[in-house]
Amino acid sequence: SLFLSYSALCGIILFGKMFRNLFSRRFFPNFASALGDSAAAQLCTAPVSLKFWGKFAPAGIISCVFVSPLVLFFLYVGTAGTVLCLFLPFLSGAFNVIMNATYSLIFYTVVFFSRFPCVNIES
Repeated sequence: SLFLSYSALCGIILFGKMFRNLFSRRFFPNFASALGDSAAAQLCTAPVSLKFWGKFAPAGIISCVFVSPLVLFFLYVGTAGTVLCLFLPFLSGAFNVIMNATYSLIFYTVVFFSRFPCVNIES
């Protein structure tokens, strides 16, 4: 986990701008930025994944564009819900429904992308 985190960060710092510029020629700026950072992170995490697990999932480049905004929404709503429900506990049921629905959407999105083939190497 530590290796993957630092490898992803290294990829974004070293190659993020290059990939963002490359994708900005074909996509909207926000989409190009997300796709570029994801591709840069995958570039540097692929060797780590291949070394430790013998697999690399290129679908992660595209899935990040869909999963990241959902996770960001989940975190913001969860934080706001926690604070609001401390003062207005009757809102907890509504926030529970929103959080469960968002979690389910994240879960099924990840499952969808996990069905794409991985690159495997033999040890």
